[in-house]
Amino acid sequence: MEHLRTLGVESNHIGDWEKLISMRYEEYARDRHEVREAAMQIESAEKRLDLDGLSRIQLLVPVQAVSIGCHHHICRGNTDGQDDLFKQILKSLSKFYVELRIRLEGGKITPLTRARVALRRMLQRSRRR
Repeated sequence: MEHLRTLGVESNHIGDWEKLISMRYEEYARDRHEVREAAMQIESAEKRLDLDGLSRIQLLVPVQAVSIGCHHHICRGNTDGQDDLFKQILKSLSKFYVELRIRLEGGKITPLTRARVALRRMLQRSRRR
């Protein structure tokens, strides 16, 4: 409650904001489990699910859950899912999340690291074609 005040939220609106934040948190918590389950099904359908695959799923579950919720909210529920807007939201949030995690875990993102990631993405795209 105090944090909302420091952000400039008026006292008469704090209760509403707390309720909204709580509702969204519960919604994303439910979505997170569904996202993890769906990702595991997709990953295991293509190949045997290994520790690396599980780690990748676990890393991106929060981003995917927030992306789905964000897309659903923007489209007011009138969506079939994987359109260009969703792909852009997921891509942007994924980059942000990975960079945040790396920095929070004490790592650094250098220009060389960015170049390696870009090269790896280019190679993966060329293999898919």
